[in-house]
Amino acid sequence: METVGGAHGIFEMRIHAGAGCRVFYTVVGNTVVLLLAGATKKDQRRTLERAKVYLEDYRKRMKP
Repeated sequence: METVGGAHGIFEMRIHAGAGCRVFYTVVGNTVVLLLAGATKKDQRRTLERAKVYLEDYRKRMKP
């Protein structure tokens, strides 16, 4: 797995149907997959930026 868009810890899953959907996610621990955002290819850049914000917020909330 490679991260996308220079975003540390964010991965992309592509769904090759219709408009071409993309789901951005991260892995927490060994078993938890946290879905961050989804979009069509047209909205990919904006949605990736939103996913970065969501992941940063999640990490802040989960700090001990």
